[in-house]
Amino acid sequence: MKQTTLIISILSFFFVSNFTYAQKSKNAYEITIKIKNSTDSIIYLANYYGKNQYLKDSAKVDPKNPGTYVFRGEEPLPGGVYIIASQGKARLLEFLVDKNQKFTFETDTLDYLKNIKVKNSPENEAFFDYIKTISNHQMQLSKLNSEYKTAKEGEQKELAKSLKKEITEKQEEIENFTINYIEKNKDLFLSRVLSLSREVKVPEYPKLEDGTVDSTFGWRYYKQNYWMYVDLTDDRLL
Repeated sequence: MKQTTLIISILSFFFVSNFTYAQKSKNAYEITIKIKNSTDSIIYLANYYGKNQYLKDSAKVDPKNPGTYVFRGEEPLPGGVYIIASQGKARLLEFLVDKNQKFTFETDTLDYLKNIKVKNSPENEAFFDYIKTISNHQMQLSKLNSEYKTAKEGEQKELAKSLKKEITEKQEEIENFTINYIEKNKDLFLSRVLSLSREVKVPEYPKLEDGTVDSTFGWRYYKQNYWMYVDLTDDRLL
């Protein structure tokens, strides 16, 4: 009798354990975000499709864990660039969704990007590292542009010339950083997203048989190679 009771207990334990596991595993996506100092009772998940944004889900704050929200669903999210928006529909964060759809973000209302921490998503770790670095470069570039404008308006020709050179160098630095980052992360969806920002560079214009420069070459080359860095078969980039 005791053996029968023991067997039933063991079977019950495994049944409950398996049922619980099945319940936990049925979610195709589960994105947790913990926002220190957040007062929102609900936040929203949206994605880009072309130039538009579409609401995909909403998450209420966990009453036992202030500032914690969990987006979850039984159907996988389409891959792409997603937005987390506040209760007032302000954009808080952008991030990437690919095959792995169970991860966690931790951040702070003081500075969402600066304080972001990522768990279980190498894709988004690389994404936010890139955004942080490129944001610093863009701030430096903006400062140079402002100084150049002031120098030009003040007719400080030598200073303006020097600043123009610095601006060109900074732009090249940003471009090279992006190209290297794409190569470094070529196995990630991130590399395809970053490739969208790459510009097609037109080579030197060739000369025609009569020795004159082919003036229409640039337009033709740009038109033929417009999608050079874009994989048009990847729906995640739409």
